[in-house]
Amino acid sequence: MNERDILGSQLVRRNDEIALLHEKIEILQTTLQRGESQYAQRLEDIRLLKIEIKRLRQEKILMSKTISNSIDLKQEVFHLERDMMKWRLKCRALEEELQNPMNIHRWRKLEGSDPELLDVLQKIQILQKRLIKQSSEAIERERQLKEAEKLYLSLKQVLAKQPGPGLREELTKTQQALKNRGDQLKCMVSELNMAELQAKEYKSDLQRVTDELNELKKKYIAEKRAQKIQKLAYESSRDANQYHNKQNGAQVKYTGGGFRMKMTKSLEVCVDSYESAVAAITGGATRLELCSSLVDGGLTPTPGLLLQVLEYSKKVPIFCMLRCRPGNFVYTSEEIEVMKKDAMILQKYGANGFVFGALNANDEVDMKQCREIIMACFPHPVTFHRAFDVCKRPTIEIEVIIDLGFKRVLTSGQQTTAQLGVKLIKNLMEQVGERICIMAGGGITKQNLAFIMEHTEAKEYHGSFKKVKEAADKEKKGEVDVGNEKIYVTDQDCVAEIVHILKTV
Repeated sequence: MNERDILGSQLVRRNDEIALLHEKIEILQTTLQRGESQYAQRLEDIRLLKIEIKRLRQEKILMSKTISNSIDLKQEVFHLERDMMKWRLKCRALEEELQNPMNIHRWRKLEGSDPELLDVLQKIQILQKRLIKQSSEAIERERQLKEAEKLYLSLKQVLAKQPGPGLREELTKTQQALKNRGDQLKCMVSELNMAELQAKEYKSDLQRVTDELNELKKKYIAEKRAQKIQKLAYESSRDANQYHNKQNGAQVKYTGGGFRMKMTKSLEVCVDSYESAVAAITGGATRLELCSSLVDGGLTPTPGLLLQVLEYSKKVPIFCMLRCRPGNFVYTSEEIEVMKKDAMILQKYGANGFVFGALNANDEVDMKQCREIIMACFPHPVTFHRAFDVCKRPTIEIEVIIDLGFKRVLTSGQQTTAQLGVKLIKNLMEQVGERICIMAGGGITKQNLAFIMEHTEAKEYHGSFKKVKEAADKEKKGEVDVGNEKIYVTDQDCVAEIVHILKTV
C-alpha cells in the first residue's frame, strides 16, 4: 500500500513537472515564433531601405548630370541672348538710319558703291530668318532651363528627405538590436532543445513509472483474484457448515473438546457524557464511541471527558469521534489539520481508536484526507462512520475504504435504520468477507435487533440507546432561554437488554 502511494505521488509529481515543462516549451516556442517574425520583418525593412537608397542614389546621379547640363544651357542662353540683343540693336540702328539719315552726303557719296535694294532686302530677310531662328532657339533653351530648374528643385526636395546621420545611426542601432535578438533567439533555441531533451527524459521516466504501476496493478488484480478464490472457498465451506448445522438441529459450532461455543457478538455504544459512559459500561457494552453533542450527529470529545471515563474504567476500549463541526462530511484542509491535532492529543490521553469519515463533493471517499487522518491516528485502528451511507456507490467505496486501511465500517445499509438496510448490509458482508468488519448501526432497538441479526449475520452492532433525562429544577424555569431543556443519556437497562439478546439469540 505504501509503495503504491509513493509511486502514485511520484507519478502525480512527474505529471505536474511535465505539464510545467510543456507550458514553458509553449511559451518559448511562442516567443521564438514572435522573434522570428519580427526578425523577418526587420530584414524585409532593411531590404526595402537598401532598394530605396539605391534608387535615390541613381536619381541623384541623374540630377547631378542634369544640373551640369542646365548650367551649360544657361551659359549658352546667355551668349545667345547677348548676340540676339546685338543684332536687334543693329537692326534698330539700321532702320532708324534708313528712316532718318543723319548724313545725306554720305549716301550720295556712297551712292555708286551701295548695293542694290534687292540685295539689301535679301540680306534683311536672311537676318530676320536668322533672328527668328535664334529667338525660337532661345525660347526653347529658356523652356529647357525652366524644366531643369523644376527638376533641380524636386531633386533638392528629394535629397532633403534622404536619411540623414540620425537615421543612419538609428538604422545601425536597429541592425545591432536585430543581431542581438538573433543571438537571443539562438540561445532560446538551444534552451528549447535542452527542454525537449529533458521532456523526453521525463517521458521515459513516466513510461517507466507507468510500467511499474501496471505491474503493481497486475499484482493487485492477482491478489484480488486470490482473495476472491479464498472467499469462494470460504463461502462454500460456510454453506457446508450451515447445512451440517441444520442437519444437527442447532446453530452452534463445536470445538475439538466437545464444548459448544456460540459466536460472540459485540456491542458499541455511542455516548457524549460521563453519565452515559458509566451507564453503557455498567450495561455491558463491549466498546464505547466517545463523542460530544450527539444531537448534532456527534463531534470530537474533549480530553477532559476522555480522562474522566478512563478513570472510571480502562477495561472497555474507547474510540473517539474525529469531527470538528456539524454538517456534511466535506472538509477543508484547515479542518483536517484541526482533526489531526485532536487525534494526537486524544492519543496522548489514552484513546484506543478513532471514528472518522470524509467525502469529496461527488459523495465519494476522499482518499487523501482519509489517508492523512489514518497516518495521524497510527497505530490505533480507525472506523469509517456513517458518512459511508451518503456514498453513491457503496460496493465500490467499500473497496476504497479497505485499501485505505480502515478496520471497520459503521452503516445502516444507506437507509434511515439498519432494519430497512439489512439487504445492503448482507451484500456488503458477503463482498468483503474477513477483510473488514461491517458494523450494523442506526435505529437499533430491542424490538428489531433479532430481525437485523437474522438477516445480516453481523458480528458487531452500534447504537446510542438513549433516554430523556428531565432536569431536576424544571419547576424553577426562568424567563431566560438557555437552550433545549431535554438532556439525553444512555439507558443502562436498554443496553443490558440488547447485550442479553446478542448473547442468547
